[in-house]
Amino acid sequence: DYIGKPFDVEDGLKKARFLLERKSVKAEAARLRATSPLAFQKPRLFGKGRKMDELMESMAHASEVTHPVLLMGESGSEFDDVAERIHLESPRARGPFEIVRFSPQIGNAEAEFELFGRDDTEPAFVGKSRPGAFQRARGGTLYLSHVGHIPGKVQDELATKMDEDETPENVRVIASWVNHLPEDQAVTALHPALFETISSVTIEIPTFAERLADFETMIEQLLEYFAERHAVKKPKLTQEARELLEGYPYKGGILELQGIVENVILKVRSEEITAEDLPLDIWLNSRVGGKIPYSQFVEKFEATFLKTAVRDFGNNLLALSKRLGLSPVALQAKLEQHKII
Repeated sequence: DYIGKPFDVEDGLKKARFLLERKSVKAEAARLRATSPLAFQKPRLFGKGRKMDELMESMAHASEVTHPVLLMGESGSEFDDVAERIHLESPRARGPFEIVRFSPQIGNAEAEFELFGRDDTEPAFVGKSRPGAFQRARGGTLYLSHVGHIPGKVQDELATKMDEDETPENVRVIASWVNHLPEDQAVTALHPALFETISSVTIEIPTFAERLADFETMIEQLLEYFAERHAVKKPKLTQEARELLEGYPYKGGILELQGIVENVILKVRSEEITAEDLPLDIWLNSRVGGKIPYSQFVEKFEATFLKTAVRDFGNNLLALSKRLGLSPVALQAKLEQHKII
């Protein structure tokens, strides 16, 4: 930092205190990372490149200071994972990591109850006291997911509480808000007072499109991570399967891709993942789907349909054959062809 001219004593003291506090926080965070087993449980973030490097730098900075943090990004971003990593890299790592999620339907009373709890000294709540999120997160981090869904009145109460006490209940606040929402999704505006209060440090999570330039690395990271997580050998991805995955429009962002890869690894449990192992929806909606022969589409659709039908009929093949207008022998042959039984 720097000291401006002409020299102001009060301003100089403030900056000196800030730098000393930051140095102390960095030292404590480093000590905890070296001694706490939590350091090995940090959520994994996937992707490489300049945007991801900037994200990691921003997270490292956020873990060193005590100010509130606002995470911004598109729907499907790893808000929860980023918030938890900041917590685990900070001196509060041994304290609780309390999560409160808000939906567009939440009302004033419910939001106040979640944040501030109930006091059994109030006539309406005698014998029904419950600590609020700030009390539950005491000594740790309070993560407010989709903070913009908090009703306006409660947003103002929250901003006032945090303004009166920079760290109420000795709690560090991290909040998230989607800034690339679909037009048809009902949202509550993030009030200026609350935005100013919680955005001392703002972190923009890279969009999925910004990570697609290095899709190859990202998919390999996901395969390795989920194979290790489920104690299986990391499978190889055929070129056709890789192209289908890369060409799919992930409306759910990186979280949708993570879910697809994990489900395929659990379903296949073999050393190779082929195009046939991917969900039908990917075949139908990937931009490279047109390169796949029509006969393969038909076979894939038939296999998916029969798997669902067998499940829905509770494996009663006789009843299913009558419903489909197939002889039991023909149905048996189809199921064997697609390795369903």
